[in-house]
Amino acid sequence: MEDDSTTAYQVGIKDRINYIMDILGMEIPGFSQFTGVSNSHIYALSNGTKGLTIRTADKIAKRIGLTSAQLLKLDYVIPDSIRKSDSVNNFYDKYPDNPEYFKETKVSRKVSYFIEHKLMTTKLFDTRVSISQIREACIALGQDFSSKQLSQVVDYLALTKKLKKEKVLMRKKNGELGVREIPVYSKENDTSTI
Repeated sequence: MEDDSTTAYQVGIKDRINYIMDILGMEIPGFSQFTGVSNSHIYALSNGTKGLTIRTADKIAKRIGLTSAQLLKLDYVIPDSIRKSDSVNNFYDKYPDNPEYFKETKVSRKVSYFIEHKLMTTKLFDTRVSISQIREACIALGQDFSSKQLSQVVDYLALTKKLKKEKVLMRKKNGELGVREIPVYSKENDTSTI
């Protein structure tokens, strides 16, 4: 039977492993590949069902530029600078944009999937639409993505010829055409103005 101090330490290690993965921006499979520790072992460490051995601590610590003693000592503050280490940068370069490995790809996958599989199946892109109109359509369907996230996805869809991108003069609230051009996106060659 475990005592309270053992349980508290194990919870501390669990939080520490999750914190390191957050700093590194890695999912469990990515952290497993990066450290050389099995996927199931990292999963067990991250949910607190397994303790951290010296051997495993050594593997993890070496990859992030720490000692196993620093990793195991709960009052040692893990520096954010571990994200900038050569080993981490090399890992990102070796597996660019891998959706299983990196947390940063989660949101972009969600936005991309939503636009391609939800919005593009509606009539939204049958006429030219601006980013603000795309954003309003997303919000109406319960998804609040930023304009920047949406721009990145629809620009990529235009680059891959799934959407057409044009620049048009922005229409003022009074109905007159303004002087500023904005990008608009459509599936078809529509000549209406925004």
